Amino acid sequence: MDEAGRTPSRFERHPRLTVALALSAVLAVLEGALRAGYALWGGGYDADKAALLRADGIDDVGLFWSELERLSKDRAQYHPYRWYALPPSVLGRYHATDAAGFRNGPLSPGSAKVALFGGSTAYSVLTTADNSIPGLLNRTFDRARREAVNYGIGGYGSTCELATFIEVTRRPDHGIRWAVFLDGVNEASRYAERWQDQASAPFYDSMGYRWAGALYALSNEIGVPVRSRTALGRAFEWVGERAQRLARARRVSRAPEDYRRAGLAAADIYFHNLADIRALARAKGVTPIFILQPTLFELRNPTARERALRARASEQAIDIGQLYAATYRAVREDPRFAELGVHDLGDALEGRAGEIFFDDCHVTSAGNALLAARIQALLPDDERRP
Repeated sequence: MDEAGRTPSRFERHPRLTVALALSAVLAVLEGALRAGYALWGGGYDADKAALLRADGIDDVGLFWSELERLSKDRAQYHPYRWYALPPSVLGRYHATDAAGFRNGPLSPGSAKVALFGGSTAYSVLTTADNSIPGLLNRTFDRARREAVNYGIGGYGSTCELATFIEVTRRPDHGIRWAVFLDGVNEASRYAERWQDQASAPFYDSMGYRWAGALYALSNEIGVPVRSRTALGRAFEWVGERAQRLARARRVSRAPEDYRRAGLAAADIYFHNLADIRALARAKGVTPIFILQPTLFELRNPTARERALRARASEQAIDIGQLYAATYRAVREDPRFAELGVHDLGDALEGRAGEIFFDDCHVTSAGNALLAARIQALLPDDERRP
């Protein structure tokens, strides 16, 4: 008993344990609240994208998002030559892969293949496979004779496409006669990430920078999670990442001359990759078709919504609109643009009816249809449905 004759409670007798229990209770409440918050607001598409997806025929937007997340993050595989790959033989309602990890269903044996290489626009991360560019092309082909095949993977630029082209054409049954390379966005975007990360290793000057999402594949390979398994840990990581980005942003020079040099550097890597692809394609009896893809920033008369999307995309530490402009200018003004026969599709989406852009580069099935029509026009007549 104390001096007043009162018996101390067990909490008073063990003050350290009391403090530990109180802190544990507070942390448990915070963990629960954060988990509930992540469950409600931490995933999925915003209302604008969700409405556009539903209008484009995606009935279950939540399932569409979760399948893509599992495919490109939870089950992504490390690849030693192209940073990362999608897992093979995945069956999903909206996102599925073949035995090689690409977004293809059963193919017609013996048909000549029109292969599409590219990033998330080629894969078509915001439409069904049937409404991707290869899916739409196949509606115009007699698939017993000609068939479009999708070798697009989100985040890939021309460096990864070069490695993918080597890999798939070493298979004796690849059947590729035309290889279409849809590029532009990721040439600039990967450079933006390198710029912001201040990655100075000299091999990045030759081969470009890896996509940030590839870290999930590396994590799966070595068994170390990219994110903390607790909600509190994720919250602290988020704060730490934002602080680190702000610190980096203050150190990064972003003068007009910096954007000009960045555009020239990205264009130089792009053209070196295209030259290597052309040489390999010729040796393999494949006709390459190089395409500079359109973006939201290429539109001559954007709608109010498209202007708002432009503004949002340019709010990052690196103004992506300004970097796109510098990269596309460097590409178009380089003599290798004509020498390599690059087809400029910057105006391909001018004929759009209604809203087709999800963001600065991803489009609905209507946008893909405009691109598919332009690509089809680049193929010889005998590659179309008779």
